[in-house]
Amino acid sequence: MKRKLAPCAQEILIFDATCPERARLNVLKEFISYLKFSGMRSKIDFSFSGHEESAHAALTIKENYMLDSVPTSLIKDREDNFQTTAENLANEHLKKLIEATQCVDRLMSELSVEDKKLVSIVKALLSQSEYLFMDKPDMYLSAELLEKVKLALLFEAKENNRKILIRPAQREKWLDLATHIVAKDDLNRFNSAPNPLCETQHDRVKHIPRASVYQFELIKKAG
Repeated sequence: MKRKLAPCAQEILIFDATCPERARLNVLKEFISYLKFSGMRSKIDFSFSGHEESAHAALTIKENYMLDSVPTSLIKDREDNFQTTAENLANEHLKKLIEATQCVDRLMSELSVEDKKLVSIVKALLSQSEYLFMDKPDMYLSAELLEKVKLALLFEAKENNRKILIRPAQREKWLDLATHIVAKDDLNRFNSAPNPLCETQHDRVKHIPRASVYQFELIKKAG
């Protein structure tokens, strides 16, 4: 029998990119504006993965990962410390994503578009930030890699209580994962509604069913 999660055990929000006045949208500013609108007044501890290249092009994959995963006090013996950090990760899905980047000594400038995207996502996951801001994390990724990314994000939200804000490239790919859908009304005010298609009431760490075929516009009106 599958174990049910407690209500609000995790927060994974997807943003409606078709909201009013979306031209030249600065998604990072949009995420922060939403948190401030929701009542957050303290400093926001976040990591950001953008749909453009957000890793340092002159560094290797490993060096990029280390910027987010290895404490400054341990950077002297960098290779051993990153290996230890990776081996000690509780998130097995994140370990698989690191393995998927293969030789971590490659320069970012040598990578394919898909690999650059994956490194950007892994960098954000490796950080210890409370919030993960993800801009189009489904862009450029194969279906297999996207499944692994979703499992890794779910683990972080569920086990580490990290809050995840996503502006997807294809919203229907996230309807099985997102707990809430955020959009703006005609007055440019944020509205957040529970996602009735979210399946995180089940223990889905081992498997994520395919997203519903329902239209996103119908989901926004549900409630």
